[in-house]
Amino acid sequence: MQDSYFEEKYIRDAYGDEYLLSLSGDDSLFSAKLYQRNWIGKATATLELPDEMVLVNIIIFDNPPGLWGRLKDQITPKPTYRGRGLGTILLKSVIAYARKEGIKRIHGSVVKSSMIHNPGIIQWYQKNRFDVVEATSQEIPGAIARICLDLDL
Repeated sequence: MQDSYFEEKYIRDAYGDEYLLSLSGDDSLFSAKLYQRNWIGKATATLELPDEMVLVNIIIFDNPPGLWGRLKDQITPKPTYRGRGLGTILLKSVIAYARKEGIKRIHGSVVKSSMIHNPGIIQWYQKNRFDVVEATSQEIPGAIARICLDLDL
């Protein structure tokens, strides 16, 4: 594993809109953040030595976090970032970093609140080559499924 990693690049969503993708990592944590004037999404993963990664979360905010986001939502129509492929961009960033670092497996949990906010989350992980199985005792509280992606296949 390398000591630290930082990269920024511009990417486009499914509609051609441009975003700044900021990637950073070290020997214990990887983070990918998306910006379009404001912070609009993130993916976080922890590295478990020697060769596993836990996908902690992937979040797309429909309005920016913080006071300005709440005020802006009251003044202007709320933008939606769903259905633009941004979550997939974040997930692929996690997978690319894991491959570069020699990680053999990415795993995580799907919790009930994720299913409420995104009913297609299980199918989305499957579309992105993750195996989805019943939650085990290793999962976080409230988990309804375990996701796994073997990278050495």
